[in-house]
Amino acid sequence: ASRGILTATENTPTWYPALIPPDGGMHWEPPSFSVYTEAQAMLFPQVLLNDIDLQWVQCIGEGWAAPLKGFMREGVLLQSLHFNSMLTDPFNLTGNIDFAEQPTNFDDYSTKLQMGTRVDMSIPIVLPINAATKRIMGKSKKITLIAPNGKAVAVLTNPEVYDYRKEEIVGRLFGGMDPD
Repeated sequence: ASRGILTATENTPTWYPALIPPDGGMHWEPPSFSVYTEAQAMLFPQVLLNDIDLQWVQCIGEGWAAPLKGFMREGVLLQSLHFNSMLTDPFNLTGNIDFAEQPTNFDDYSTKLQMGTRVDMSIPIVLPINAATKRIMGKSKKITLIAPNGKAVAVLTNPEVYDYRKEEIVGRLFGGMDPD
């Protein structure tokens, strides 16, 4: 901390309580976007993004929303709304290493779903779609996300489609809502 600037570097004393390592100290690998060429990506069903959705794709792709590697599945969304955090297990001590990437299963009440560590995740990062987009997606295992300029920017693998409960999200996030 020279000249009053705090930095979270290796030189920061380990006893210094105000600074924590980013992402809870977990090593994070960004998602790979080079798996498909643009021509290959255009063979999958396509979802047109608006500017805000495109910015979320950029946040996820650059690691700003780590440890997320894609849009939130319903289980992770509910964790975010109710606990302002999400369950992680970076070292696979509980078998939840890829919990955020697994399909939501509300029938699994095992104790392993309650173990692990939590990472702050108070903002829901979801891709809201309408009924027409849902029909286009169908049961596809891969969906290409298209930027407003028409360029393919990402491919969603095994997307999870669930009801977008806008009122619940707004109510939980901001503490109230006006239905009018």
